[in-house]
Amino acid sequence: MHTLWYVFDNNSCKDSVSQTITIYPKPTITSFAFTPAGCLNSKGAAQFAATATAPGTTIQSYRWWFGDSTVTGSTPSNLQNPAMNMKDTTIIVTLRVVSGNGCVKDTSQNFTFKLTPALTKPVYNPVCEDVAPFTLTAPPVTNGVKGQGVFSGGAFISADGLFNPAVAGGGLKTFQYKFTTNAGCDTTIDLNINVYPRPSASFTADADVCQGKMVTITPAPIVTNISSWKWWFSDVDSTVKSINLPFTHNYPDTGLQTIKLVTISPNGCISEVKTQDVMIHPVPKASFKLAEPICFPGGTAKFNNTTTFYASNQNITWKWEFGDGSAISSAQHPEHLYTTAGTYQVKLTATSVAGGCVSSAIVPVKTNMKPTASFTINPAQVCQGKPVTFQDKSAANGTPIKSWNWTLGNEGPASGSTVSRIMNSAGDFTIKLVVTNDSGCVASTEQPLKVHVQPKIDAGPSFVVPQGTIVSFQPKANDSTSVSFSWTPKIPQLIDDNQLNAKLMVLNDGIFWLTATTNNFGCTATDSLNVKMLRAIQIPNAFSPNGDGINDTWQITGLADYPGHSVEIFNRQGVIVFSSHNYNIPWDGTYNGTPLPVATYYYIINPKNGFPAMTGYITLLR
Repeated sequence: MHTLWYVFDNNSCKDSVSQTITIYPKPTITSFAFTPAGCLNSKGAAQFAATATAPGTTIQSYRWWFGDSTVTGSTPSNLQNPAMNMKDTTIIVTLRVVSGNGCVKDTSQNFTFKLTPALTKPVYNPVCEDVAPFTLTAPPVTNGVKGQGVFSGGAFISADGLFNPAVAGGGLKTFQYKFTTNAGCDTTIDLNINVYPRPSASFTADADVCQGKMVTITPAPIVTNISSWKWWFSDVDSTVKSINLPFTHNYPDTGLQTIKLVTISPNGCISEVKTQDVMIHPVPKASFKLAEPICFPGGTAKFNNTTTFYASNQNITWKWEFGDGSAISSAQHPEHLYTTAGTYQVKLTATSVAGGCVSSAIVPVKTNMKPTASFTINPAQVCQGKPVTFQDKSAANGTPIKSWNWTLGNEGPASGSTVSRIMNSAGDFTIKLVVTNDSGCVASTEQPLKVHVQPKIDAGPSFVVPQGTIVSFQPKANDSTSVSFSWTPKIPQLIDDNQLNAKLMVLNDGIFWLTATTNNFGCTATDSLNVKMLRAIQIPNAFSPNGDGINDTWQITGLADYPGHSVEIFNRQGVIVFSSHNYNIPWDGTYNGTPLPVATYYYIINPKNGFPAMTGYITLLR
């Protein structure tokens, strides 16, 4: 208690009054908190508690303020220890206590409230085991807290929710989702997803099949729930079957083929692809023919194997049955000797090494008689360049001959029963005739033919020489040792007329023939040459063109023998008054039709043909 005095002093006049005042102490707030101290539940339920004292009295009232819009429930609260649902935040909380004396105490404090996240458990649709990994939707947070969630529970799910059905396998799969707020409060819930198991696929099929044969395919017995089987055969589009009974498929093409299968469950789940390779082996196409007819005597059959196959024939085994009870042959192109004429059923069986695919062919084979070849040559010997006739004299032996083929030495081939040919080459030749009958049987024979060398001569160049010249003939011959020579006509001027190189004194024009004759068979050849005699040129030194018919023109004897000769005449002044090539019209003493005066003129006569020009003077008289 306290006494208060009031003193009034007025010029020494004083008066006073007093009053006793009681001062009450403020209340004391001894505790101010909430529980739980860590994470609140998902609704933010917080229990506030306060303890306050007031000396000499009691606390009459409590008053709480919780900031703005941060709590749910009554705001403010008059309870000493209110229970409030707080939000995930930090706010100022204020408490006022009033004592029994009416004294007031306020206190404020920042409180951070951390809520446990509230999660709603989602319902995930069932999935097939064969579905590709996918991301799950995270469970939603319903109380507005912020943070991050992670999935866990096995190798089939990643922290960010990537779910792998293939790793999870079939069945109900349980896993966890944990959400942690930014304040560190967390909630973990169990989640479930049903994984439909993947069906299995299995089958067997023929591994090796010959082309044209069916492939048998047998599905495995059902061990899981399967509603359909989907097949691929590489040569056609896919096909779906609703039962798993065995069935067949035909591949038209050869080579490695692949069969694929997937099975489908009633839930639509698809198995892994099951594959199996099937080798479709080509089938040989057996065929053969005779390389040539079977002809007696001899009777050897040569078989030409014409089997077709996509691969090398080394991948085939052969079996020959010759139809006469003889041993089987495994050769590709066998030969077989038939001892008796007749018709035989020959069978070839071709079997591929890969796949054992078989094909066979049966061909009737008939034996035949050969003709007997023979011919004549007429003449048996001949001079080179002369014709020879070759005539067939073969015996048909029951089957007509249809062709004759000749080999005529250097003259090449010919055909026909009778052939004539000029033998252009000399020598000893073998003439061969091959005859073929209608059955294709062939026979041949040969004969020699002697073709004697035909002399080849050239009488040599012709001559143009002056009268009285002795010329030596220059002939050529392909043989001068075994050949005799003769020059004709036989005249006294022809010297050594039985020698190749004869000589001649030229007194006249003439044609001379050279004949060559071989000494051993008398083959002959002839050739000729011309001899032209040039008479001496006689040039008059005067003539009198006066019209009396005597020496009216300048006649030059012998000049006509010289082809291409020329004549030129000049006057004293050097002017040409006459010229002529080939002096066919003698000069009549005129110039351009006008008689020239009596005078002496100069001439140049060029005989040509290798002879020098002649010059001199001529006197023109009247």
